[in-house]
Amino acid sequence: ADGFTELYSETVRGPDVAFVAWDRLQGRRLPTEPLPKLVPNFVIEILSKGNTYGEMSRKRREYFQAGVELMWMVDHRNRTITVYRSSQQFQVVSEGEILDGSPVLPGWIFNTADLFRILDQQ
Repeated sequence: ADGFTELYSETVRGPDVAFVAWDRLQGRRLPTEPLPKLVPNFVIEILSKGNTYGEMSRKRREYFQAGVELMWMVDHRNRTITVYRSSQQFQVVSEGEILDGSPVLPGWIFNTADLFRILDQQ
């Protein structure tokens, strides 16, 4: 969650979870600057009570405009995960269903109940 990046000029985001493929890293090296200009391939945002619909819509548009390929919005209260493959194309997945990281992480699958069980412990 402390991995802030500059998506594009003056737009800084720090998703709760982010994955960056090696091919997005300059020279396949981890950046050393405190605020790298780097666009993750995949981001996960875990909704909190303070998040508004407008705020999350704006973040979603900014992520995809910058080049994010996959975004999950985790709603712990409703126990759903909304999977975005573009800023407008989405699928809502309920607790107990299987999720996968395609197209960014093909083959990476898990049961959403496991994620909610971990969040319940936080």
